[in-house]
Amino acid sequence: MRSLKDAPSPSLGPDWLASGAGDTVLAEDGRFDVRLPPGRYRAWVTHGPAYEAVRFAFRLDDEAVVERRVVLHRQVDTGNWVPADLHLHAAPSVDSRVTLADRLAALRAEGIRFAVATDHNVVTDYRAMAPEHTSHELTTAAGVEVTTWNPNIGHFNVYPVPFDVLRPDHGAPPYQGLSGRTLLASLRERFPEALVQVCHPRLEPNIGYFDLYRFAPRRRRLPHGFSLDFDLLEVFNGYDLARPERVLAVLHDWLTLLRRGRRVVGVGSSDSHQIRFHLAGYPRTWVRVPGSSPRHRVEVRRVFKALRDGHAVVSSGPFLQVTAHEGPYEGADHDARWQPGPGDPLWLTNILDDVPGPIRVTVQLSGPDWMPSAGRLELWTARGRRAELRLPEHAPGPWQLRRGRLVRRGRGGGCGGLGGCHGFRATG
Repeated sequence: MRSLKDAPSPSLGPDWLASGAGDTVLAEDGRFDVRLPPGRYRAWVTHGPAYEAVRFAFRLDDEAVVERRVVLHRQVDTGNWVPADLHLHAAPSVDSRVTLADRLAALRAEGIRFAVATDHNVVTDYRAMAPEHTSHELTTAAGVEVTTWNPNIGHFNVYPVPFDVLRPDHGAPPYQGLSGRTLLASLRERFPEALVQVCHPRLEPNIGYFDLYRFAPRRRRLPHGFSLDFDLLEVFNGYDLARPERVLAVLHDWLTLLRRGRRVVGVGSSDSHQIRFHLAGYPRTWVRVPGSSPRHRVEVRRVFKALRDGHAVVSSGPFLQVTAHEGPYEGADHDARWQPGPGDPLWLTNILDDVPGPIRVTVQLSGPDWMPSAGRLELWTARGRRAELRLPEHAPGPWQLRRGRLVRRGRGGGCGGLGGCHGFRATG
């Protein structure tokens, strides 16, 4: 809600309440009542980056009641890609006042379909702790953010993990007196099937694993006590939404690790602690789960398998799809063949003969009518930025941009897997 001229700015409540946080209201069931002083206002109704947004203005007189019925239509076909937020906080965390019910409402409001609870040093399970607020639209998993101390070596998400209400902190692992190497080894031993994610590796002040160890990926020798035994790297964190230079720094770290042969999957997460200002779902990780659709509940084990395999794309806005194949474009018949995407192997010919050849990368960006299109598209490989394309402005209405680019691979066969060798940046 925004005021127009003669009306005071809406102040519906503190920043951690779904029922009213500043100028924002989250409707768990699609219905809400808002009390405002007399005046003129403008309202936006949204449901995440795959849906249209409806905007309308209204005047509210003394004792008047204004009613609106709004239907939001899906404008972006995301197929079998599941929007996920892998780093979230609520009241079990000491630095959040968001209730579990409000956290789940925030996730549904932003169109998230898979979420992991990662409170600081306590295992949270939304299904066990707030079952009346779960639904088939949103699948969740229990997790924990291991927030280290004495010494402080960084923050690490682990999921899925068992939720045990009878154990201290519901079964959270130790977080004190450990080096990076001993902590990651202990997590592997205690949760052998879990995914380990390094959170905000360079976030200030002094909570990033890479910064705390002064880790430089280009150096062959690892710092004492440091370990690379993790599965996922949080390349994009919600605290860096307005700081692209910070995202770019971690992107360089990730690409350097890939070039060194350390296959780590890049993810993006909101790290949301509030309802307003720090929104859940931005950025998000789109996970390709075969056989899934927006109309059906996704299976936890299939999402985690897809993440482990690298079938993931990170975005804070447009929906991004990437495919690749060797050689120049071959016409309509080639489109009918399976083309590998993120995490899939990209089989190359002439590797044994050491003959370099081109790889054609096709990128498709899609967005709703209210979202500006990206200004340019950058193609990165593990050796740095390889190409840049200026993108045209889209016409009114839902938009889709499709671009193909030939990239010359190096001798020795170049990349062996699309998800492990290429990065893409779409910027405004």
